[in-house]
Amino acid sequence: MTGVDVVIVALLVTASFIKGALGFADALFAMPLLVLLMPVSTAAPLMAIAALWTSVIILAREWKDVDVRPAALLIASSLVGIPTGIWLLNHVDQRIVKSVLGATVIVFSVWSIRRPGSIQLKTDRLAPVFGFTAGVLSGAFSTGGPPMVIYASLRRWSPQKFRSTMQAYSLVGSGWVITAHSLAGNVTAHSLNLLLVAAPLIFIGTLVGQRLTKYLATERFIQLVYIVLLLMGAGLVASSLF
Repeated sequence: MTGVDVVIVALLVTASFIKGALGFADALFAMPLLVLLMPVSTAAPLMAIAALWTSVIILAREWKDVDVRPAALLIASSLVGIPTGIWLLNHVDQRIVKSVLGATVIVFSVWSIRRPGSIQLKTDRLAPVFGFTAGVLSGAFSTGGPPMVIYASLRRWSPQKFRSTMQAYSLVGSGWVITAHSLAGNVTAHSLNLLLVAAPLIFIGTLVGQRLTKYLATERFIQLVYIVLLLMGAGLVASSLF
């Protein structure tokens, strides 16, 4: 392995630790750094396969915490929203949409941090709305995460339920991404070799992340989620400007 390969593996392991702790934000951390070391067409499927492996590890231990009904609603509605997102990609300036989405996420996060618990969802009635929105954004700009995370945080789920239910959606999303990139020939032998080396370390990183938040109170966990959401919103705005 070269020095660059070692750095790539380290990034994947760190991303797995973050996802093990929060249930998301692995790509938010790793992708901006991976694209500095390899082409986007190689980094995207590499990250997707690592994310899929991390989701499997999380669900293997926490599958009983998955809230099946909202997970199914979110997944089904997001799949419906993806074609709309693909249509938007060809008809709307993505910089405008990313700026509006990023600004909305920032405002929501700041409000929630300053006034925790002021907005909550008591039922799953709005799950299809959030799922459809995530599907639209995924189909258009590959930025479907924020609506899913916002929904989960508004439901005030425990860290375990938050993390495990998010993985049900992640499995489907990562699976679609990997399939698309495989058909496009973007999954290389070098990437698979790196993943083979990283796999046991990703396993350890994910377990450590899970343990980190195992005894964290729900309110403290949600506050941490809002901080990461704030970073996601800032990243969306930055990507639209530059």
